Amino acid sequence: PHKCDDIFHCLDFSDECNDQCSKQMLDGSLLKIVALVYGILAVLFNLTNIWRCIIKIPKCENFRALSNKVWVLLISCGDSLIGVYLLVVSGMDFYYGDRFCTLQASWRTGHLCSFLGVISTSGSFISMFSMTFMSVIRLREMNRASHLLSSPPVNKLHDLKLILASVMVIVTSVIVSIVPISSYFEDFFSNGLSYDPKLKLSLVSPIK
Repeated sequence: PHKCDDIFHCLDFSDECNDQCSKQMLDGSLLKIVALVYGILAVLFNLTNIWRCIIKIPKCENFRALSNKVWVLLISCGDSLIGVYLLVVSGMDFYYGDRFCTLQASWRTGHLCSFLGVISTSGSFISMFSMTFMSVIRLREMNRASHLLSSPPVNKLHDLKLILASVMVIVTSVIVSIVPISSYFEDFFSNGLSYDPKLKLSLVSPIK
């Protein structure tokens, strides 16, 4: 009576993992194709952009150009992490196939799943924080331009400010990504878990 209702009632997950109903890591051919294609394109294009920024940064003569290149570099790094995440998920989807339904508990509690979560979250926050800094600096430069002031030339102080801001963006992003998987906060983050109070069966704690 409880078959295929998206709630696990059986200890071997047979009520949700059978011929009538099951699930894969990426359900649907369209989602599989989109994840793979987007992952490949994200990695290729952003790695290309990273290489171009690395080459052009030493040639920047004013603060506006330097800051733009630095933040574009960080945004590309963040987007590259998202691309890596999509590629690994696509690969693991191919590896598990139809077996994912019965093995999803071990996957969700595994180190690779946690690591991928850190990668994707870090990439998202790095891109978001970088775009925020870039917008603030551009607004400041627009204000300078409205007063007919040119962007100041690059100096060591500007280099230091950009380095500190970049480090702050990266460190903050990584910390925010690691917090959910730390043992101290594990009870506050339960996205994707399923629990039946009658059987006292948790999806992430299968009984062996």
